Amino acid sequence: MAGTSVSAGSAVNLMLSTGVAVSVFVPDVGSETQAAATTALTDVGLVVGTVSSTSNNTVPVGEVISESPPAGTSVASGSAVNLVLSTGTAATIRINAGGPAYTDGAGNVWSADEDFSGGSTVDWSLPTTEGLTTASISGTSNPTLFLTERYGTFQYDLALPNGTYQVNLYFAENYVNSTFPNGGIGDVVFSVQANGVAIASNLDVFATVGAHAALEESATVTVTNGQLVLSSPTAGGWYINAIEVIGQNAGGTSVLVPP
Repeated sequence: MAGTSVSAGSAVNLMLSTGVAVSVFVPDVGSETQAAATTALTDVGLVVGTVSSTSNNTVPVGEVISESPPAGTSVASGSAVNLVLSTGTAATIRINAGGPAYTDGAGNVWSADEDFSGGSTVDWSLPTTEGLTTASISGTSNPTLFLTERYGTFQYDLALPNGTYQVNLYFAENYVNSTFPNGGIGDVVFSVQANGVAIASNLDVFATVGAHAALEESATVTVTNGQLVLSSPTAGGWYINAIEVIGQNAGGTSVLVPP
């Protein structure tokens, strides 16, 4: 410190100035393209940091959803600003397994059975099967979806943008009677996989909810290769009545089976 008395030959440490620190405000680049956002940031002395992407129902594909630090923040010149870009509206797929196209009570459109390979179908409303009606199915406000199914050895191959999805699988055990061993419990047990990873294990629909009753199994699945494959490792096969895949930010689910 200046004015301090020291011995001759003592060392004095110096700190040099780098000049006056420059602070800038982060500009608002929301809804800009990545190129436009990059230009806006570099024009004020900032740089682009990490760039990630996610689906969004209101921001068009390729435009900025958010930035961090947020617009208006005072930061040092040369700081990095991270951007999140939109991949567009989140994908939603609804399939009426084994059945025709159907619009449920909430206005959601379920496509006719598609994107499958293998298996067979059955319509439990036919007199030649069980002759069920919508009144036969309990536990759901949309019993029509539980009157048909795909069964056997099969899989669904669904093309989807990479991202995180809620996968809802819907089941009803419609073929069971008192003559079955143990009343039907344990007669049909299977597991379900999404891209090779178990999302439902040792599922016994009848033991869980009984006959002609709706059951929902849900899981969160991340797609990284543009495809969601639903299958079963169970040697005896599996069955399903309806499939619902909802991308994050897609605005919820139809909730066929109340919690």
